[in-house]
Amino acid sequence: MRWEQGRAAIEGMLARGELEKVAASRSQAEELLDQAGRHAAVREAEPPALIPLDSCALK
Repeated sequence: MRWEQGRAAIEGMLARGELEKVAASRSQAEELLDQAGRHAAVREAEPPALIPLDSCALK
């Protein structure tokens, strides 16, 4: 979504109090990116869960 396409939606959420403006924090942003990177690395390292077909309720 381009900014111009989403601008009205974001401004509406701000007006309704669903979002709020906060001061930027480089250290907090870096920590969140580090957390996301660790999460992604763990997910890539784990094999996908396999569910036996006979345990599914597909009746």
